[in-house]
Amino acid sequence: MNGLVLYGSKNLFTVKVEEKTIECRIKGKILKETTDYYNPLAPGDLVEIAIDPADSGYGSILKVEARRNFLSRYNQK
Repeated sequence: MNGLVLYGSKNLFTVKVEEKTIECRIKGKILKETTDYYNPLAPGDLVEIAIDPADSGYGSILKVEARRNFLSRYNQK
């Protein structure tokens, strides 16, 4: 099932799927390969999720689709 990330922090994200929102956590280390971005998951990203069979209000983020556009800035250390 595909959805749109609305907002989130750390490992808990709110994803819009059809006409409802689902609280999702990132499953495993799927975002470790995403090294091009400072924040690997941001509002507006399209994701593939699996809904928890025990509670339809919760799910897991399985995959992040490639971004079509983004804003970036220099990150000073």
